[in-house]
Amino acid sequence: MQEVTAGYLHHVENVAVNKLGGLGDAMCSAVGTGLYKDFQEAFDHMSKPGKRFEPRID
Repeated sequence: MQEVTAGYLHHVENVAVNKLGGLGDAMCSAVGTGLYKDFQEAFDHMSKPGKRFEPRID
């Protein structure tokens, strides 16, 4: 699916985590308790990039 989406966009990058629900819960808690000011800051600090899919030019 990422390859198909990348064909219409510039690129697609997934997150290198298996339990996205757990990451989302942790981010909500971190923002809610004031550890991070917003979800973008929480995402920047709590996630790391996974595989990147580039568009195929056929």
